[in-house]
Amino acid sequence: MYAVQPFYPGRKTSTKSYNTLGQLQYLSWLESTREWILFWSQPRQECEVYAYCGAFSSCNQNAVPFCECLRGFQPLSDRNWNAGDKSGGWSRRVLLQCGKDSQVSGQKDRFVRISKVRLPVNPIVLQVSPGVCESACLSNCSCSAYAYGDDGCSIWIEDLLNMQQLKSNDPNGRDLYLKLASSEFQGEDLLLFDPATSIGAATHKRSEDSKSRRTGRNKEVDLPLFSIASVSAATDNFSDANKLGEGGFGPVYKGKILKGHEVAVKRLSRKSGQGLEELQNEALL
Repeated sequence: MYAVQPFYPGRKTSTKSYNTLGQLQYLSWLESTREWILFWSQPRQECEVYAYCGAFSSCNQNAVPFCECLRGFQPLSDRNWNAGDKSGGWSRRVLLQCGKDSQVSGQKDRFVRISKVRLPVNPIVLQVSPGVCESACLSNCSCSAYAYGDDGCSIWIEDLLNMQQLKSNDPNGRDLYLKLASSEFQGEDLLLFDPATSIGAATHKRSEDSKSRRTGRNKEVDLPLFSIASVSAATDNFSDANKLGEGGFGPVYKGKILKGHEVAVKRLSRKSGQGLEELQNEALL
C-alpha cells in the first residue's frame, strides 16, 4: 500500500492511499485500537466499507446479497432491508439470559462458532487463557462475542461491526464465538444422528402412512429438527468446498456426521418461493 499523506504517531489524521489492487482508498486512524479504518474506496468493494452491512451481520463479497444476518438476529427494519438498505443493523430475536436467575430457569447463554471470518473491528484484548476468555464474555452482560488466537483473547462489547465472511480456503479466516440465548440452540445434534435408526423408523412410518391413505386418514410428515449449530458444524459452516449444487429450493451441501456417514443439507435461498411444505414433500417421497 502506498500512502500519499504521511502519518505522524500520536496524531489523529486520515489518509488517501492506493492498495495493491489499484483501489484509491480513504482511511481514518482509530486511536483507541491503533488501526486504520476504511471509510471509502474506488472502485468500491462493498465489504470493505465501514459498517456497510450494519451491526450483527456478516458481509460476503462473493455472495448476492452481500449482507447476511447473523444467527439469532433479525432486521431492525424489514422495510429498509427489502428496499436494499442493509446498513440499519439487526436486533436479537431472543434477549440474553444475562441479568436473570439462570440457576432457577436452568437456561444459560451459549456460544455458536462462526468459522472463516474476518473478525469485527474494535475488540478488547485480554491476556488470558481460552477458558477464561469464554468465561469473561459469558459473565459480561454487554459482551456479544469472543475469539481466541495467537494474539490472545478478544471480546466485543455491544455491536459487532465489519465482520466479513471469507472463502473456506482463506488462510486469514478466524473463528468467532457469538453469544446467544439458550433457546436459539433447540433441536437435535445432527453430528450425533444415527441413519440406521432413522431408516428403520422411516420404513415403519411409510407403512403407517400407507394404511392411513387406504383408510382416508392423512398424517403430516414427522421430521426431526436439528440445531443450526450442528448443521453448520457438519457442513464446515456451509463451505464452498462442500457445495454439491443448487436448485430452485437453494444450494445443497455435503455434510459429515460423527459416525462417518455423509448427508445432504439443503439450505433455503432468500430468492426461493419454496419452504417447509416443499421440503416435507421431498422427504416423504
